[in-house]
Amino acid sequence: MCYYYKAESYLPALSDELEQAEFFYMLGCVKYESFQGTLALKEVENAKQIFSRDSKYITNVAFCENTLGLIYTQIKEFSLAKKHFYKALNIFGSINEEIHILMTKQNLALMYGEQNYSSVAIEYLSNINSTVLNNYKSLFIEARERYKLKEFDIALERIERGICVCQSIQNVEYLHHFYILQALVTNVPAIKLECLIYNALEYFEKEGLMEYKIEYTELLADVFYSEDNLSMACKYFKDANKIKNIVVGKVDIQ
Repeated sequence: MCYYYKAESYLPALSDELEQAEFFYMLGCVKYESFQGTLALKEVENAKQIFSRDSKYITNVAFCENTLGLIYTQIKEFSLAKKHFYKALNIFGSINEEIHILMTKQNLALMYGEQNYSSVAIEYLSNINSTVLNNYKSLFIEARERYKLKEFDIALERIERGICVCQSIQNVEYLHHFYILQALVTNVPAIKLECLIYNALEYFEKEGLMEYKIEYTELLADVFYSEDNLSMACKYFKDANKIKNIVVGKVDIQ
């Protein structure tokens, strides 16, 4: 991230607006992936504004719309997220970008899943996961939503497929996501889940994925609470709050 901030100071020297737009877009994506959604919005909007000046860059505009949908999903502005996803779908549809249509539908499924509209999310995902067999993100979203609906056998099948894909491409981040979800689906005791999540938290700390640290620490607190282990539940709720305070402090500084 620091390299992007350093590079930003050289932007005024760039005479090529396209290069500026590409930089704004990439910086927005980095901020989004670092869970800095509010900061990411400005960058992607700047990129979209520049790309929109020339019809040659209509595909770039569609990617901006899709990314804006993801950012608004992250900050839980779901009506705005939906609006941008549908703009992206319309553009990708007009230029017959089938792969990117599937990508946007996957992100719509993510948005509906975040709102616990699991059945709607699965409708979007069923075609994707039967068409693109190695889409680990789509497999994870579907498995999570199947778990919410207590469709455990289907969830486990999607998880096993996702694990195989992630092992083959050495995607450590999603392996952690899949292993934790697998443990939830198979209803492992909190003490075993704790070991899995502990390993994941170390990875997320190293990669700067602090929002996942919060999410899984709170999850562990909930599972201990469901087992009436109030002391451990309290410990992890406190840990989650500490991490939140650290994240808020870092965002304020930036």
